[in-house]
Amino acid sequence: MDTIIGSLAEIGSDRLEKMLNDILLDIEQDVHNIHISSVEIYVTHCKNSIRKQISKEYKANRQPNLIVNCLRNLYIFKNDAIYSDTLEADDLIADRAKELKENEYIVISMDKDLSQIKGFRYDFYKKPSIRDEQGNEIESFNCRGLTYQSEFDALKFLAKQMIQGDAGDKIGGLPRYGQVKASKIIDPITTTFGLKKAVINEYKKVYPEDYFIQLQTNYRLLYLGKY
Repeated sequence: MDTIIGSLAEIGSDRLEKMLNDILLDIEQDVHNIHISSVEIYVTHCKNSIRKQISKEYKANRQPNLIVNCLRNLYIFKNDAIYSDTLEADDLIADRAKELKENEYIVISMDKDLSQIKGFRYDFYKKPSIRDEQGNEIESFNCRGLTYQSEFDALKFLAKQMIQGDAGDKIGGLPRYGQVKASKIIDPITTTFGLKKAVINEYKKVYPEDYFIQLQTNYRLLYLGKY
């Protein structure tokens, strides 16, 4: 069984390597003349996750995958993938983005949580859009997965998560606040102060006695990067 899993991981590694090369070629063919000089690979390999120390429910619905684990170890061994014992790949990528200038990196991932990071983003499975959700024209890119996230939109994404939570990671958010309700609260807001005020006000409504504790707990579970 170990031999079979190891062989499948090797095949997976080769496929990922080909996919990455295709993505890099796709990005560099965009009309914006983007040049990629180096690639950094991050994986989640934290046996002492800070989030699991905060909440026992965090990602409790995830089942171990032997092939993925083997592939992860292979990437660390063969490709010097970057990891932490306490932080996830998302956190490491967010912190790395903060170290660099906005036009010095492209985050390549299909993970929605990385929408917290401002700057260029590439999602291999996402088609290019010429208009935003409100129908307004936005800057478009030739390659299907390349988009740009402003700093304010990144904060908006986090604000929505603070209200609605993240079911995929078993982070509750506010009870009976779903995606639609969170959008109605957050979408009309146009300032950073307004976002903070709106989130705090909703927490005060739901948790009048200990809103700050609940706010701080969910913030640490959802916020990407060191805290």
